[in-house]
Amino acid sequence: ETLEYPIHVIGRHVNISEAMKSYAVDKLSKVERFGGRIIEATIVMDTQKLVHSIDFILNVNNYKIKVSGHSDNMYASIDQAI
Repeated sequence: ETLEYPIHVIGRHVNISEAMKSYAVDKLSKVERFGGRIIEATIVMDTQKLVHSIDFILNVNNYKIKVSGHSDNMYASIDQAI
């Protein structure tokens, strides 16, 4: 599936596996059904001690929307954010 907008995936203090990246992008693609034109998306994954956090920053119709998730597992953090 090809998305029409650029997606930037950034890792801070964590090596992003291809599986984590594709899981986050897959979850992000489900947001499109809520309407609005996504112009750009940035996904920031971070690990601080035992806390895995993720931020999805979306540029939708020229408004910035940021959602976050924090847990002890990166996949759970992605689910919490989306």
